Amino acid sequence: MKYPRLLPLSSALLRVTALPGWWAPWLGPLAVIPRIVYWEIGGDRRGDLMGGLLFWGLAFSILATTGAFMPFGAACVMGGLWVLEGVFYRRLRRFLKPEFAAPLSLFSLQWLVGEFFFGGVPSFTWGLGFADYPFFLSLASAVGENGISLLILLLGGWLWSFSRGWKSIGFLTPLLFLFAFEAGRHQKPEPVASASFAAIQPNIELGAKTASGGEVAILKQHEKMLEEALKEATRPELLFWSETMFLLPATFSGKEGEIRIPRRGLPGSPLVYPASAVRDLLKRVAAQVAEPLASGGHLLVGAHTYEPLSPDTESGVVSPRASSTLAFAKDGGLVGHAEKSELVPFGETLPFDGAFPAAEGIARWVFDSFGLSPDFVRGEEPQPLHLIREDHSVMRLGTAICWENTFERIFRKQAQAGAQAFVIFSNEAWYGLGVEMDQMLAATRFRAAETGRSVLRATNTGITILLSSTGKEIASLPRGQEGVLLGVLPLVDETYRTPYLIWGWVIGPGVALLALLGGFLAFFRGRPARKQEGNEALS
Repeated sequence: MKYPRLLPLSSALLRVTALPGWWAPWLGPLAVIPRIVYWEIGGDRRGDLMGGLLFWGLAFSILATTGAFMPFGAACVMGGLWVLEGVFYRRLRRFLKPEFAAPLSLFSLQWLVGEFFFGGVPSFTWGLGFADYPFFLSLASAVGENGISLLILLLGGWLWSFSRGWKSIGFLTPLLFLFAFEAGRHQKPEPVASASFAAIQPNIELGAKTASGGEVAILKQHEKMLEEALKEATRPELLFWSETMFLLPATFSGKEGEIRIPRRGLPGSPLVYPASAVRDLLKRVAAQVAEPLASGGHLLVGAHTYEPLSPDTESGVVSPRASSTLAFAKDGGLVGHAEKSELVPFGETLPFDGAFPAAEGIARWVFDSFGLSPDFVRGEEPQPLHLIREDHSVMRLGTAICWENTFERIFRKQAQAGAQAFVIFSNEAWYGLGVEMDQMLAATRFRAAETGRSVLRATNTGITILLSSTGKEIASLPRGQEGVLLGVLPLVDETYRTPYLIWGWVIGPGVALLALLGGFLAFFRGRPARKQEGNEALS
């Protein structure tokens, strides 16, 4: 072949166009074929790197709204992963045929990256583009997004095999039927209760939050929007504000001391507030905002929370900060909180927790440029919020914040702990109104199907949407517009389990670890991969 490195580049283009918001998810399996051909003809690591840079650069083009060179930086960080996929393929190829070695190597690296790379980057999976198809959502209730990804990769491997006249593609049909049968045979959840809600989508520009008087203006905008929406509607039981729209300094700690908040462009000169004054103001404002709710209602907001420091703490030191979900009773009392446990790389945390040279300078640049200091405290894996209703029953509500939307573990653990429904708080104004929203929504559909719980996305600019327990849209607001979504949140029995919650979640780590073990054992096998078969593939 005259230009073999065009093969990984073509694979990158096929794979990125299969992502939500692009063009054709059904091109995803075809992206496997050029990788196999390239590896089988002895393609080198430079070609893999070129393909990785192209794919991750295009996938992270959503970052261009934050800086023209941001996609390039992300591609440089992630691109080398394609080289590792090639290395792993060559190990597995010592004892597996290409149609199995390629899917296993690609899937294993996807799982490892999603779990461990920079704390986990589970975006842009091989199965993500299929979230809009009810058939695949039904399968996801048994095998999850990871299982769908593995199925897509196996399909790609079998297509390569079939193109050479081999018959192993016949194994795909019973495999599909097996998955479909298992996904369809379990009883779909029926709601045992419900809760009326209002979710405000204020469509606020990024600069509005840091403008002079922005806190008060945004507060009044939310109050006015809710007042207009409720003129001809009954008072809701739940009110949701999206991530970081509640701009008051907040704390859930009962400790006395000082809340110290960093200021952009003024390192070492934080704003200082008495912790008791912060708590008092928080309760007064929460009660004011929650006043339109029904008796026994709750206000849930996304906010930054701070740990009080002793007044004796060295000057210039700021309070530890977390991204949190706060739940308030109608009287303004704080009745629950959950901290974000999966932090955005470079936006909320630095690699190795910032323990490397120049970390402080990078953190300061990020804060001065974007208003986010990458030193957030990582919360424990959240448990469902327990909200006491007017009839004294308990509503168990699972929560997630923005980036956590892509982590199945966050939802699985809370569902297993008794969550009856989920709410995601997100602010995606950073990324405009493009494909990032489609990709986040696709991940949400999988979370609904995997857990068998309804999911509400409460966002700043979109997409604010209520999904059923099967991932189907119930109601939504247009992206990029102000609006208040009024609806009813279905609540399932806390003990309900989908097949995915029982056994399907094991597919990801199970298959990946078995493949990794095989790759490790391949180091002790002397027989190299045969390349003659690959040359025949080009003839």
